[in-house]
Amino acid sequence: MLLLRINYNKQENGLQTSEASFQDFLRRVSKIVALFLKDEKAENEVHRASLRFLKTAVAFLNIDQLKGDLS
Repeated sequence: MLLLRINYNKQENGLQTSEASFQDFLRRVSKIVALFLKDEKAENEVHRASLRFLKTAVAFLNIDQLKGDLS
């Protein structure tokens, strides 16, 4: 997430976290990472890492992206 934040917030690239392509990418990745939380056989470290990722990803997502099946 740190690398995504660094790369997408550079003004010279013109890439912003509010771009539709970035929002769509982050939404898809968040759905995949959320599946790790449903795995009962996974170690606690996997669950903790998933929660940390989702906590950071939610900060980047627009409110419209948080509605629906991701919520």
